Amino acid sequence: MSGLTTVERLVLESIAQRPKGIPALMDDTRLELRFLSNILHALTLRSFVMRTNEGYTLNRQLPDAGK
Repeated sequence: MSGLTTVERLVLESIAQRPKGIPALMDDTRLELRFLSNILHALTLRSFVMRTNEGYTLNRQLPDAGK
């Protein structure tokens, strides 16, 4: 997972515990809505995160970058 900012990593680590919605992520990371939304959008565009009925979750089907 190279190329991640500290804040992106914070969000990914929070989501790795279990799928979470925006309010739970805001509580867990202490990020403001606007900033958190931008981070989630960037992570979604890069396919690190997916949106499901349960909330945001890690995309565990990412291909290995080294291959």
